[in-house]
Amino acid sequence: MNDFIQIFIVMIAGFAVGQLLFFWRPAESSRWRAAALFLALRISVPLSILLAIWNLKQLYWVLAWLPLIGGAVLLAGFVMGLVLARWQGMTPEDRAVYAPSGGYANLGAMGSLTLFVYLGEPGLAILPLYKLFEEVIYFGLFFPFARRYARLQASTPAAWKDPVLVIALSCWLCGMSLNLIGIERPQWMDSANSVLVPLSTFLLMVSVGLVFRFRALLPELPRALPIALLRPIVLPAFGLLLVWLFGLQQAGDGLLAATVLLLASTPTAVLTIIPPALYGLNQGLANACWLMSGLVFLLWLPFAPLLLEWLAGLS
Repeated sequence: MNDFIQIFIVMIAGFAVGQLLFFWRPAESSRWRAAALFLALRISVPLSILLAIWNLKQLYWVLAWLPLIGGAVLLAGFVMGLVLARWQGMTPEDRAVYAPSGGYANLGAMGSLTLFVYLGEPGLAILPLYKLFEEVIYFGLFFPFARRYARLQASTPAAWKDPVLVIALSCWLCGMSLNLIGIERPQWMDSANSVLVPLSTFLLMVSVGLVFRFRALLPELPRALPIALLRPIVLPAFGLLLVWLFGLQQAGDGLLAATVLLLASTPTAVLTIIPPALYGLNQGLANACWLMSGLVFLLWLPFAPLLLEWLAGLS
């Protein structure tokens, strides 16, 4: 199956199932969403990372730069959103929605699947490094920024207490330990990630479909379009600029640069629509930012192989 078609089908199918489940039994939607998130974030995603890092044939310690680059790209997206919000003359309340939407990145659902499809298990294995500071930035900066303009009061969790982060890091360390010790991964596990990674993305998209609402979205689409168009251009360019400045373009035989290119291009995450719901902000704008970013990402995906080929030529 064509790589783009595989990603497209998994993404759309999961979202559609979530929407259908909500309209069929809206009273059960919160329970189904909790179950989908539990299965994806605490079982299938961490397990796929463990298996990938366990089987990584060569460990490149220079990849330790990835957390800094990943965190810088997330912050650059936030700054870009803040600049665009001011350029469009948004109110402070709408800026509290728009600016974080530039920083939130769909690294779990779209990031893992895109890496696995285009770079295989080596790309998937180093995903946790890129997103190491993700929760700290989200809950330490983006959520408090939105809470400053809250109409409703709600608390947000501390990043270091997030069980998803703890489980993901534990599985990554477990896979790293098995790799360094030299224990061979059983052969029957070789095809496991070809099931686990699409399944994780499907479950995460189901959870999105269960909470996403189209009401009040259409009037906000024009304001959401600029940041959706600029994300897959500005953020990958910024990430690759950092790769070149640090002299890392050949690190891991080009694996680091390719990972940055793909992950920096991912659309805004579903977290974009969570703070507006918690704090009584513009839900329509948040939904529009998420939807437009996802659609632009689907238009960008067919060019990913060409960009990776160009990048390999530079390395």
